[in-house]
Amino acid sequence: DEAIYQCIAENSAGTNQASARLAVSLAKELPDSPQGLKATALSKTTLQLSWTQPPAEITDGIIGYVLHIRKYGG
Repeated sequence: DEAIYQCIAENSAGTNQASARLAVSLAKELPDSPQGLKATALSKTTLQLSWTQPPAEITDGIIGYVLHIRKYGG
């Protein structure tokens, strides 16, 4: 499935708009989650995540990761 989505914002300062094409396709084989994941607390509200870069033949199909955040114990 795919479509072009448009966002229009308007206030007393004026109007601005942006559009983006979203294409969703089912992958035949999804990549594994990141390996060697490391989380480092930089402050009470900032966290730095890093992981081992996968081999090039795997990263060709990866366009991004999604990070879900929730409160501890929530």
